[in-house]
Amino acid sequence: MSQFKIKVEYKPQGDQPKSIDRLAKNVISGRNAQTLLGVTGSGKTFTIANMIEKVSKPTTIIINLRLIYLPLKLTLLKIQKSMNILII
Repeated sequence: MSQFKIKVEYKPQGDQPKSIDRLAKNVISGRNAQTLLGVTGSGKTFTIANMIEKVSKPTTIIINLRLIYLPLKLTLLKIQKSMNILII
């Protein structure tokens, strides 16, 4: 499997760097479930993408609403075009 690399020029802003570090630290320490909360447009998808890049492990994202699957998939594909995304 190839390493996940973000392909956009955006940089984490505001609280994102702290959130990325904390999420990554929890994954590396073995915490297998986390929740990231935020309002629409706050950069949650970008934060998660940066955490995935930092951790460099296969990742499963569980979405509880089919309605947001397509927007999330399109956003992630903009960030990393070779990503495999599956919805069950």
